[in-house]
Amino acid sequence: EERGKTYGPAKENMERTAKLWSVMLGVEVTAMQVATCLIQLKMARLVETPGHVDSILDVAGYAAVLRECVEEE
Repeated sequence: EERGKTYGPAKENMERTAKLWSVMLGVEVTAMQVATCLIQLKMARLVETPGHVDSILDVAGYAAVLRECVEEE
């Protein structure tokens, strides 16, 4: 909730990030891909520290955002 107040709605942030990554990478990136990549980032961190609660919660949060993106496709 606090992040939403600071950064705006999560799905909109994924869309904004997708546009920026698209320019940087020179290929089209979707909001769904951003959410999936961020889940993978957190999973990579969890390999090192599997009990890190913040990363576990972040995976769940990004999965919820991914679901929002899929429902709107």
